[in-house]
Amino acid sequence: MSLSNKRIIFCLTLSLASAGLCSCSPGITHYSGTAYGYGTTWDIHLYQGSQKDVDEIVSYISKTSQVLDVEKTSCVNGVYTLNEKGTVEGDPFLLEAFSLANRVKEIAPDTFSYSLGALTSAWLESLDQGKVLDDATKLTLLEEAKSTTVSIAGNTITKAGKGQIDLGSIGKGLCLNKLKKTLDEKGIKQYLINGGSSSILVGETPNSDGNLKVYLEDAKPHYFYAKNLAISASSVSKQGVKIDGKTYSHIIDPRNGNANLGYDALYMLGEDAGLLDGLTTSFLVLGEQGKEKLNQLGVKYAFCKDGKVVYANEEFIR
Repeated sequence: MSLSNKRIIFCLTLSLASAGLCSCSPGITHYSGTAYGYGTTWDIHLYQGSQKDVDEIVSYISKTSQVLDVEKTSCVNGVYTLNEKGTVEGDPFLLEAFSLANRVKEIAPDTFSYSLGALTSAWLESLDQGKVLDDATKLTLLEEAKSTTVSIAGNTITKAGKGQIDLGSIGKGLCLNKLKKTLDEKGIKQYLINGGSSSILVGETPNSDGNLKVYLEDAKPHYFYAKNLAISASSVSKQGVKIDGKTYSHIIDPRNGNANLGYDALYMLGEDAGLLDGLTTSFLVLGEQGKEKLNQLGVKYAFCKDGKVVYANEEFIR
């Protein structure tokens, strides 16, 4: 899936702020900023540190997003160059992105792929026209994706095959992991970084208990509390297109190239934002068959369908 194709709207509510945490109560130190990267707008809120720390975060989001951009018209040492030329001297962030993507692929080998870029784009173009992608195009692009491989030797990354590489399904999560490391090193513990709301990093908030209250947009009025962890979600409800009674989305099943899934959304909570980013996509595709594996991984999760939480592995959803 492309950088711009994974988003979900969370309802975020804090006792000290509302409307996306744009305002704070008197007497609470608050530094904020916005960034554009990975195809979406980010909201950054620090309750410790300085405005300079916010500015550094904004710059990092923009810089790393360019590395994973699949549509950039200028030549950079990133995914765009790899797709255009077939080989690239890897930026350190790009190398880490492939390492993370391969971790996700090991966990969900059948339902995670980073070579579906062309097929995803074809589906989106067809859905924009109110049509289901024709079988001939779907099968051709799916075969190209399945026959595409990426090899890494030192810093050199080489792509073989016609499939288009797209690391958007793990990009924001990896970026959040790197930002968390920086915040930890600076001793900043109170923060909220909202990566377009599909990937969120929560430290502690200035509330009495430090928790953030998060409502599930796909299953209101359910909510959960979050502190010192990452939140990730994949959803078809906001971008889904209904045709002949079926909902089609931007999330593609790598097994058959289809764009209609069994669940509407999958929410996850855990410590590794990058891993969660990839898992929410791949396990939303896999559905109930993946529940045992998710339990083994130790992440909290909730599958949603038709406005309800149909399965959660822990009673963290209220």
